[in-house]
Amino acid sequence: MINEHDCVVLTQDLPNEKLKAGDIGTVVHPHQGGAGYEVEFMTLAGETVAVATPLPSQVRSIAGATLLTCANWRLGHLRTGDFNQWRDGIARRLA
Repeated sequence: MINEHDCVVLTQDLPNEKLKAGDIGTVVHPHQGGAGYEVEFMTLAGETVAVATPLPSQVRSIAGATLLTCANWRLGHLRTGDFNQWRDGIARRLA
């Protein structure tokens, strides 16, 4: 069950919202016990890219073993400083 404030991954493109499969968002409101979700998609800088209402078949919960890779990101949404800050944070955690 996906709950409010859970992170989810799109499993399908949502072209009307300019979102791609693999984009990650946060559930801000589950509808009717999981019949759909209001999901906010943001940049690493905290800027909202879109708020969408995907169906349950269009999202999946982020499992504990899900890895975030640059392939999941549309780097056009990131400024260079945002990416560098993210990369440096990962490097510190791995050190």
